[in-house]
Amino acid sequence: MFGLMKAKICSQPADLRQERRLAYCGTCKAIGSRYGHRSRFLLSHDTVFLAELLSSLDLQGGLASTADKALLSFNCLALPSAPAAVAQPLRYAAAATLFISEGMLADHHEDSNSKSSGIAARILAGPFVQARQDLAGWGLPVEELSGLLASQRGREGDAVKAVALGERSEEILKQVAEPTARGTEILFEYGARMVSRPDAAFQMKALGRDFGTLIYLLDAFEDEEKDARRNEFNAFRAAFEARGELPSAHRSTARAIVEAAGSEVEARIQELPISADRKGLFIRRLRSNLSARLGTTSIGARCCSAAARERQPFKPRRAIAKAQDVATATLRSFNPLLQAILAPLVMLLALPLALCFPVWVGPETRLSEAYGLLLNLMFASQAAKVIARPFSFSALGPEDPEGLADAAKDAIHETKKSGGGGCDCCDSCDCCDSCDCGDCCGSCDC
Repeated sequence: MFGLMKAKICSQPADLRQERRLAYCGTCKAIGSRYGHRSRFLLSHDTVFLAELLSSLDLQGGLASTADKALLSFNCLALPSAPAAVAQPLRYAAAATLFISEGMLADHHEDSNSKSSGIAARILAGPFVQARQDLAGWGLPVEELSGLLASQRGREGDAVKAVALGERSEEILKQVAEPTARGTEILFEYGARMVSRPDAAFQMKALGRDFGTLIYLLDAFEDEEKDARRNEFNAFRAAFEARGELPSAHRSTARAIVEAAGSEVEARIQELPISADRKGLFIRRLRSNLSARLGTTSIGARCCSAAARERQPFKPRRAIAKAQDVATATLRSFNPLLQAILAPLVMLLALPLALCFPVWVGPETRLSEAYGLLLNLMFASQAAKVIARPFSFSALGPEDPEGLADAAKDAIHETKKSGGGGCDCCDSCDCCDSCDCGDCCGSCDC
């Protein structure tokens, strides 16, 4: 659940929330069906972003064309029965997730001799081999990719020597970011070819290089203090010849370098042959996440623009009507006699969900789909948070002498009026609709 391109979907229209859910849950289920359940913990927001990009390029309908019920189900345990049932962008993103994760685990183990990384690599050795075979079967230069990842340690040593020779900091940063930049470049370029869009391969290649560079630099910026404490290599510390933590002036320079890399990625997204709406969606997501990670986001921007909505009042009549809709959708294919016999039972089973989660019980929701939501892992975690919220304390404390909560709510209101915003939440908000952080307590960071 790591990565930069975390979606903020609470205030998005229903169709965009559904598309993001298909990309997010679809990539996760594609990983599970091909590489096993244990591999699903490697899911990354950035490879989900890759699936979204490829879906936007796909002229065959992208993720919306999938007909596999398991991919559409909220039930996390429901997996597609055959690889052919999974859309190509999801299969490709799943394989890329494992390949990238293998490299990250190896790099982390080599840098810090982490036992947990070594154990994880051994546990996932089989799925990693399968992912490499899949990528090679699709024509990717897997040996080149593996060589790039393996060269990282050597490049770090060369960077230290370059500092001693007086090489410019920009060149040093470019040198150590090259394996990540080139690897991401290859994955993005071949992804365009996988969805039969060779005409977009050049733009995707350029986006991949700049996106990989941004990811590396952002990671180095965030880990700078930790790397200094552990006396481990850090690109910015090496480039600025810092013996300990970066001085504030150098840290400001590093932040500006990361922001400039973000601007390059925005420019590359603008060049993609996809709809203007999609470009705007991806760019807004990038800006919001990057500013939050760099610590330049205001309190109002961090809050949920959808949080101004009020909790829906308890309405038994509405719940009964929804339960009737579930019965109608569930029994539609049955003969009239069975419909009359089974309808009361189906309504009785649907009523608890219609009472507790009315947002997710629609006129076409079948009973199996409604209860599949209870087997959604992120829904369960968010439901637990909602239940526990009355017993928790606000991060602002019982008193708010400076009026921060009111100021934040005003910021939310202005953001919502201008059509922007979106909460700082993960995709689980799309499952439970429980993002209720209007008091900006800082808890909406699932």
